[in-house]
Amino acid sequence: MSDDREFEGRLRRHLTDEADELPLLVEAETVRRHLPGRRRWRWLPLLLAPATAAVVLAVLIGGALLAEPGGPAEWGPLAVMPSTGGDQALSTGVLRISDRCVLLEGGDGESELLVWPAGRTRWDHVRDSIAFTNSDGTWFSLRDGEVLNVGGGGENTVESGVSGVEWAESADWVAAPDPVCPLESRWYVGEIVAAPPDHRVELPTGTFVSVRPFDGICLALTIETPNDAIIETRWWDAGASGDCQTRTSDIVTTSADFTEPPALNVSIPMTDGGAKELSLRFTGPYRSGIKFARNGEQEVGFGRVDDVAPIFDPVP
Repeated sequence: MSDDREFEGRLRRHLTDEADELPLLVEAETVRRHLPGRRRWRWLPLLLAPATAAVVLAVLIGGALLAEPGGPAEWGPLAVMPSTGGDQALSTGVLRISDRCVLLEGGDGESELLVWPAGRTRWDHVRDSIAFTNSDGTWFSLRDGEVLNVGGGGENTVESGVSGVEWAESADWVAAPDPVCPLESRWYVGEIVAAPPDHRVELPTGTFVSVRPFDGICLALTIETPNDAIIETRWWDAGASGDCQTRTSDIVTTSADFTEPPALNVSIPMTDGGAKELSLRFTGPYRSGIKFARNGEQEVGFGRVDDVAPIFDPVP
């Protein structure tokens, strides 16, 4: 903030000296509307003399220069470098975008700070998403909760012997990471890599119950091995509680198809002989369980349980 005032002061003095050469008359109300909201000056309904107009223009020009493209606001929560190198290693995880950090969350729950190359990365502040272009021109729109394969290279404090703070202070940044972000482990983004056909998202083993229903239907998944392609699934209609702790129907056993991760497809037979298809997308861990989302809707957690026993309590 002190640098802003010093800069504006220099412009004020310079343009005031040259004011006699500026044949300008600026309406005070017009200038007031264009000033940043933090300047709470009171204006009188009169015309400004050229010298005063020059000073006001100096303030406006100074603010425009300080907010020019390429400033921190343009990059949102991204950590951005001029270049991130050409390593070809691969890291897989769930993209986590918050107000301050962009991370890749691994299956073990540990997160890496993602570092992006400036020339091929843009922050979409309207959608809170990342527009990224691979070196071959392939374009991606990346959103929070997506499972990604990220090509590039990484390092951490244990391997390098350099603390996260030291690393951040010594790096050449276009947009530095927020200090609250985890800095001990970082991954330099090179490419977004499509999963090979035989790729599997490894799920934790155990039985997991959705904490709330999908269109009134509760699910329980029993995962026997991390790479199960067919998952035993039980479902029931949610009961009076509105969550999945109660039911208004019998518990029915079926199966879910997980042959094309991260999509989990469940077919629910209906009384009219048809079926209701639920297509869910695995989005990562949830406390001691897992999370899925449906058609871009809010994620639903599946908590780990020892037994599937919702109480029969029909909706009145």
